[in-house]
Amino acid sequence: MTDQLTHDSVVGDGQNEPKPAETAAAPRAEAAEAAPAPKRKRRFLWLWIAGGAFVVVLAAALTLLIAPGTTVAGVPVGGLPPSIAANVVSQRLADATITVDGTRVTGRQLGVQVKAGELTNRALADRPLWNVGAWFGAPIEAPVTFEAGKADKTLQQALPAHYTTSTDATLELVSKAYIAKPAVPGTKVDTTALARSLQKAFGRDLDHVSVRTTQAATQPPISTDTAAATAKKLNGMLGTIGFYVGTERTVPVAPDVAASWLTVTPDDSTGSFSIAADQDKIQAAVDGLPGKVNRQAVNAQNIVNSAGAVLRVDTAGKTGRTLGDTSGVAQAFATQLSDGNAEYRLPVTETPFQTTSLKRSIDVDLSTQRLSMIQNGAVVGSWPISSGLSATPTPTGHFTVNVHVREQTMSSTQYGYSVPNVQWVMYFDGNGDGFHGVYWHNNFGHPMSHGCVGMPNSEAEQLYDWSPDGIEVYIH
Repeated sequence: MTDQLTHDSVVGDGQNEPKPAETAAAPRAEAAEAAPAPKRKRRFLWLWIAGGAFVVVLAAALTLLIAPGTTVAGVPVGGLPPSIAANVVSQRLADATITVDGTRVTGRQLGVQVKAGELTNRALADRPLWNVGAWFGAPIEAPVTFEAGKADKTLQQALPAHYTTSTDATLELVSKAYIAKPAVPGTKVDTTALARSLQKAFGRDLDHVSVRTTQAATQPPISTDTAAATAKKLNGMLGTIGFYVGTERTVPVAPDVAASWLTVTPDDSTGSFSIAADQDKIQAAVDGLPGKVNRQAVNAQNIVNSAGAVLRVDTAGKTGRTLGDTSGVAQAFATQLSDGNAEYRLPVTETPFQTTSLKRSIDVDLSTQRLSMIQNGAVVGSWPISSGLSATPTPTGHFTVNVHVREQTMSSTQYGYSVPNVQWVMYFDGNGDGFHGVYWHNNFGHPMSHGCVGMPNSEAEQLYDWSPDGIEVYIH
């Protein structure tokens, strides 16, 4: 048989020689028998990939999760990513039961807020899972705040005795002046202190939160200072209110009348007072303005000396005035008063006045024993006088009257006399010489005195009134 097989494989005849297809079949059978080896390699690949993925997930967990034992505001957040931890913290605090002065409320009812996202992000940064030394670290306190107004609303319902209402400061018109009545503060729970207490209580034991409150004062919208400032403003207005021509308060308005024009209203929304004026009441005053404002010009008259200096104003000059259109005055003044301006400038046409100067002097002629009143160079009055005797002569020269004395007792130890009730005295030098009335003799036109210039009381009074201090005196 061996020989035959050898023969067939070496030689072969046409009948026993394999066909090409049959010859190719043998190698395919051999390849099919070798297939199991690659399947074992793929299994190792998948195991390697799974292992690598586990390492990646583990590494991510170590860097993206917060360390075990970490609490934020008393809420455990270990093993959680910050975003989920933040939600857990917010939800847990909202659901927490809080005993406030013996009354139970929830964090949600108080509107408790913490910056959960910021705190959990910081927790991850400071205490990542991979840092074994940060495991079970100290609790992280969370500063507490409240949603605007929510805590007060809840606490006012739960603890009504802790809340009293504040009272605005007010204004009152008393005896033509406004006075401020002080505000009265209210009371409430001090929510700022309560937030600090909750911050510590959450960190101690979130399952048993109990805090005590403290009181805080509440101020009303309108304070005492605001009322006092408004009273000062209103009283200033009452002191200056009127209708003005230029800077002159030509037609003053009485304080009680002005106050009747005004309505002062408190406004809690702005914490202030508003001022309104009654246009119809103002109109009644406007209707009477022409008779109080219109006038003719009054010319001025001044007494002057030889140099033109004014010694006295005998008649003050006044401009003429004609009131203009007043149809819009009441409305405009009402608007001004609402803005705090109580001085209304009237529309007026003015006519200027003229000024007359009267140059006056006194002339005494000792030779004729006569006094003359000189005005603008003309004699306007003249009468006999009694000057000093030859032993006590009246001084001559140029003098000025420096003082007026209505009545006095004249005396002299040197000459031994004392005369009471001497009237209409005007001194013109520093030695006691002057003009005055005489009632103890009637010998005018002759020297009779110790140096003064005497005359009858009636003439002395006329000269006294006619002559201002500073009038020039010529005695010759």
